[in-house]
Amino acid sequence: MSMSRFASGGAFLFAMLAAAAAAAWYGEYERYALVLAVGLVVISPLVLRVFQRRFDLFEPITLIAIALLILFVLRPGAHLLYGEWIYRSRDIRPGFTGAMLIALVGTVALYAGYTSRLGPRAAGRLRPLPADWNVARAVGAALAICSVGAVLSVVFALQVGGSQVVQQLLLGRTTGEGAIFRSSSAYLYFGPFLAIPATLLLAETRARYRVPGLALLTAAVGAIVLTVTTARGDRSWLLPLLFPLVVLPFLRRGRRPRFATTLILAAVFIVVASFLQAYRVTETRTDTRSLVENWVQQPSSQLRQFMLGPDTEMFSILALADEQIPDALPRRPGITLTSLVAAPVPGQLWPAKPESADNYIYQALFPAQALITRAGPAPSMFGGYFVDGGLIGVAIYSALLGALARTLFEYYRRYRDVAGVRLFYATTLPFLIILVRGNFTDTLPRASFILPPLLFGLWFASRRRARWA
Repeated sequence: MSMSRFASGGAFLFAMLAAAAAAAWYGEYERYALVLAVGLVVISPLVLRVFQRRFDLFEPITLIAIALLILFVLRPGAHLLYGEWIYRSRDIRPGFTGAMLIALVGTVALYAGYTSRLGPRAAGRLRPLPADWNVARAVGAALAICSVGAVLSVVFALQVGGSQVVQQLLLGRTTGEGAIFRSSSAYLYFGPFLAIPATLLLAETRARYRVPGLALLTAAVGAIVLTVTTARGDRSWLLPLLFPLVVLPFLRRGRRPRFATTLILAAVFIVVASFLQAYRVTETRTDTRSLVENWVQQPSSQLRQFMLGPDTEMFSILALADEQIPDALPRRPGITLTSLVAAPVPGQLWPAKPESADNYIYQALFPAQALITRAGPAPSMFGGYFVDGGLIGVAIYSALLGALARTLFEYYRRYRDVAGVRLFYATTLPFLIILVRGNFTDTLPRASFILPPLLFGLWFASRRRARWA
């Protein structure tokens, strides 16, 4: 990239940040200035990539920036625009400024980690994954992975009370189901999601070798995930399945979706996410016809509900937490690392194992709800980092995430023509989005049920060179 183009992009961002800083002098507009400042910092890598003519929708920093834009710019902007300050029966205004500063520090540190040399150096030490594999062995690996998931699911059913309880869970979420999941282990009720790496392996194999009948098998295995997740609205499991299936065709062709296609996909995502959110809880379920009519007749109202609803609530929860830290909600130094180390250990073996920062904040802010269900609102990864080590903790952990994301991208850039690397890269990307919304402790178990089985499948399938290559 020419220095003039880089200078132009830098001058634009500096001018806008200066304007935001000037606006901050007026206390009356402090919140607006903070939203503007954070917004300019968040979009800075997107602007620079455009000036560099290297914009890539599937680069990790692009996806992270879009997620941060929605959670920490559009969400607080919606609070300002609509004047809605009460969320979950609490006023977020006392913690608004603190939450914006946390987001600002975290974003700057994350981008600093991404631009450091740690990522490229780490990527240079990684070996490429298989470029070719045997179709029969790939099918065998996928079926073996699914078989393990089936065994885990059967054990889960026996542990929680049989098939009737499982059938009830598949019909949707209930407010009292937390007791069911507490009586089991994530290693068991995550069993059906082993169909995700199996589906992705089969999908890539079918795209490369065009074997008759493989498309039908791929669809059948993928239907397992859809059956388990759709009625329950489990977006955190649907995303790792659907996102790679959309991305992989573009990676194979070395292309990226056009702007219009991107807008259409974004609109579909918002609508589907809203549908799943409104439909998943059986006690408050809205029928499909009403949902469709609401979006057709009042799209602006539905978009407002999306922007101020649970799907983007991370900033609002962070503001509520910031107001409580450290007086009513004491800091927990090291909670990120201790809970991450303890995460792989089943709760039955370690009943008092360290909890994640999200759970700690959730139980403190909403104790009555936490007694009923273990899943609750989260303050994004920044909230966990803040309760761990304050702004310093936010900066350190965010910088590490930035370096990790850059490592993933540089690894892909080195081996973009290798099918196994493309598959692994596409499968990993959605976890960056999930991580921004949550934390390392909750993201690690999900990723461990998808990435290691996928790597096993690639290793097993590549033990013999493909006949159809």
